[in-house]
Amino acid sequence: MRIRVVGFNSAADHRLRLRVATGLRDATTFADAAFHLAERRPLAVSDEDEAMEHVVPTAPLHRYVSRYDSVAGATLFSDGLAEYEALADGSVCVTLLRAVGQLSRHDLPERPGHAGWPADVPLAQSIGPYRAELALAPHGSDTPVQRHDVERLADDVLLPLTGRTLRSNLGEPAIVGGLELEGEGLAFSAATPAREPGWIVLRCVNRLDSEVRGQWRARRPIAGAISARLDETSLGPMAVTGETVSFIAPPHAIVTILVRWDAAR
Repeated sequence: MRIRVVGFNSAADHRLRLRVATGLRDATTFADAAFHLAERRPLAVSDEDEAMEHVVPTAPLHRYVSRYDSVAGATLFSDGLAEYEALADGSVCVTLLRAVGQLSRHDLPERPGHAGWPADVPLAQSIGPYRAELALAPHGSDTPVQRHDVERLADDVLLPLTGRTLRSNLGEPAIVGGLELEGEGLAFSAATPAREPGWIVLRCVNRLDSEVRGQWRARRPIAGAISARLDETSLGPMAVTGETVSFIAPPHAIVTILVRWDAAR
């Protein structure tokens, strides 16, 4: 179910949230992060630490937050809204906007004293029109297959395929393809020019708790491939078979491969 919110903010110094009911009480909460899911649990701190700064019940999310109990689950997808709170009744609150007028204030009940320079930031009051897009998907309980389905659904929700008509295109319809990542549980992370001229960075993440065999398939011959770290430091050459590079991704591994195309073909 897609959720679109359109409104006009005319109030200062406040937070506006959308509360979505999932019906999943006493459930486990997982939030998507840059490379992996992170289980979010309420922090427990001492009274001494709590006196200095209160623990906030909110947490960050990258693209979605999932709730699972023993028999069912639900995922709330968020397009660019990065703060949520999971409530005891199963609801998930997502922050739509936060209106603030100063970089720091000394009278906040959550933290005594300033955290920075108290400069005015009137444009951060976010006065004016706003819009937000989310989606809610009820689904099964927590399994590797279900997590993989949620990951695939995130791309469908946040990066949907769109079509348009080009009147100048007089060619016959044809089936074409581009770069493909194959492997159950592997999530696409990046395909971008490398620092070394002539090379391309291909990066994916194994979202599963088990080893996965995967491969990158291109639509043009690959002249060479190198296994690399996140900072593109070479770990050694890799075997290439025509237009494909195969690899093994350990559990929860981030796999980075540098490739260069065969310029002669």
